Amino acid sequence: MAVQPVRAPLLIHSLRMLPFQAAPGQFGPEVRQPGLRVWRVEKMKAVPLDPSEVGAFYNGDSYLVLENRGEQGADLHMWIGEKSSRDEQVACAMLATQLDNFLGGDPIQHRQVQGYESPEFMTLFPRGVSYKEGGVESGFRRPQGSGTVHRLYQIKGKRNIRAKEVEMSWSSLTRETASSWTSERRSCRGSDRRPTCSRSRKCARSPR
Repeated sequence: MAVQPVRAPLLIHSLRMLPFQAAPGQFGPEVRQPGLRVWRVEKMKAVPLDPSEVGAFYNGDSYLVLENRGEQGADLHMWIGEKSSRDEQVACAMLATQLDNFLGGDPIQHRQVQGYESPEFMTLFPRGVSYKEGGVESGFRRPQGSGTVHRLYQIKGKRNIRAKEVEMSWSSLTRETASSWTSERRSCRGSDRRPTCSRSRKCARSPR
């Protein structure tokens, strides 16, 4: 009689899912309170943004944006950067499901793609949104130490304003869009960002 080989339990499916599983318990009771909250997806975790950073999105990342209106309901937006990786988008969707379940399934979920956001999403940011180059998976980190970082943005829109970071060169200045040069000064702690010029020094204006 031939001896049948002993097969080990198949755990391939479970092992494949592990890298994409979001860590549990990432959202606290404060999310049930009315208000606007934004998280950046970093290595399968939802990292809350500082209020001073709300409205700025890195094109290599994905974000969760929750507008809780209390008894009037809630909207949960998944913002996807144009250079966001597939893994990060999957993590964002899983975190959105986790947050939705934490809130009892009340939020209405929306998917927002960079540059094609809905008017409802844009109204959450009265001063407009800005798109910055970089992201977590590309190795982007806020530079440490003191110093000043200069950025050039192309600004489009009148009611729904979008500012996209472009290369600091004359070729980035066009007659079709307004441009803005900004300077961000940091202390030696690295995390203390103080913009010294915001949407100033218009270099080109759209024709009226």
